[in-house]
Parts: sequence; C-alpha cells; structure tokens
Amino acid sequence: MKIKVIKTILASKDPTGSKVFEYKAGEVYDIYQELANVFIDEGWGVEEIEIETQEIVEEIETQEQEIKIETQDFPKKKKKNASN
Repeated sequence: MKIKVIKTILASKDPTGSKVFEYKAGEVYDIYQELANVFIDEGWGVEEIEIETQEIVEEIETQEQEIKIETQDFPKKKKKNASN
C-alpha cells in the first residue's frame, strides 16, 4: 500500500523485520500491508491514493468529441434583423 509518511520513523523494511529503514516525512513509500496499517493507526502516515490521470484525460477528450459531434448536427439559426 502506498503511504505518505507524516512523521519520520525507523521501521521494518519488510515483513521479516530483518532490515530497518528510515521512512522520511513527506515521502511516499510502497509499504507492506501490516506496517502500512500501523503507520495509519499511529498517525505516522496516510494512504496515498493514486489517480490514473491519463485515463481521466482520455475520458474527458472522448466526452468533448461526443459533445462536438452532437452540436455539429444542429444547424445554426440565423439572427433576425431588428429593423424589420
């Protein structure tokens, strides 16, 4: 799970606990689930939510194309001359 660290902490690098690692405040780390839960529960970090921006951009572009096609189907109305 991706965790954004709020407080610099020394903790296990992997589930075996054989390696210690310094997780630095402000950084995002992919931490194994058990330790990620500890970080969240203790207030040392928060879950970092990834957004697939490319997918969002492609969806918006598709919607824009659909709107453009729909509006091209309607003929433009001519404005009436106010002097008539």
